[in-house]
Amino acid sequence: MKRSIFHLSHTDISRDSRILKELDVIKEKFHNYNIFIIGIKRKSSFNNIRLNLKGVKDLSVSLVTKKTFFFLPRAIIHLLNYIELFIKCLFKILNKKISIIHCHDHKVLPIGYIIKILFNCKLVYDAHELECLDKINQVKFSQRSKIVFFIEKLIWKKIDLFITVSPSILNWYKKKIGKKKNSVIILNSPKLNFPKKNKKISLREELKIPDNDLIFLYVGGFQHGRGIFKMLDVFSKTIVKSNLVFVGYGELENHIMKYSKKYKNIHLLKPVPHDILVKYISSANVGLCLIEKVSLSDYFCLPNKFFEFAFANLYLISSNFPDMKKLVK
Repeated sequence: MKRSIFHLSHTDISRDSRILKELDVIKEKFHNYNIFIIGIKRKSSFNNIRLNLKGVKDLSVSLVTKKTFFFLPRAIIHLLNYIELFIKCLFKILNKKISIIHCHDHKVLPIGYIIKILFNCKLVYDAHELECLDKINQVKFSQRSKIVFFIEKLIWKKIDLFITVSPSILNWYKKKIGKKKNSVIILNSPKLNFPKKNKKISLREELKIPDNDLIFLYVGGFQHGRGIFKMLDVFSKTIVKSNLVFVGYGELENHIMKYSKKYKNIHLLKPVPHDILVKYISSANVGLCLIEKVSLSDYFCLPNKFFEFAFANLYLISSNFPDMKKLVK
């Protein structure tokens, strides 16, 4: 029987572009292994774009406790969710000859550590962002930050490979928790997979925006701390004639939709599969990567959209943060 590599996440992996891109590479480099993923299935209108990787077996689970015990306090629900995920992971891994457990983010790191002990496998910790500190220039850790920091520090020496997303975040871990010989930065850059030339794929054509009109573009999650309110405020002014296009989904979707209905130059589009996104947005002019200085994770970030804009050959307007500033220059 082949040895196995398990990827574990608290997200719906079919919607997590970073994990999908990593899996796409891993399945080619580790073709002598069985590759499994365990995430949490979530119902969404975006689920029409599902995982489509040959050689990767999806063992994702649904959490019964999330639906059954909704009337309990949130902390207890989270605990029950965690216990259920852990138990289901153990059953999925049994008799699979696991060699590597690859944990995406801190939430599943304790589960990965226990699996490492039980099955004597290697532990990979893939920190998609810095979650030890909630707020910028935070003097004292919040309760949540203390827990995350404690978990990471407790398990740090048992981690066989540490992965993160930017030089600044890696340096932070080295200073605060300790140097790790086996550590690597995997940037959030996109995979280029242009469709055939005869296949039209262009947001400019879809929105019927003339070639002479400038398109400013936001791609990603519609959430707080991403400069969305500032963008809407600027492009809703009558003096501004350029177009603002949002591609994605999230909690601020209805707010953006109100502006798109009121202003002809503000547009809202559904998410696009990550493997064709670069080609799709290449007809725009300027990419907006205006992360707000809410936390150290934001301050040290190098987000997907930054590289997607660069690979699409767009001009970039980014926040004046260390790693983004260095790459823009």
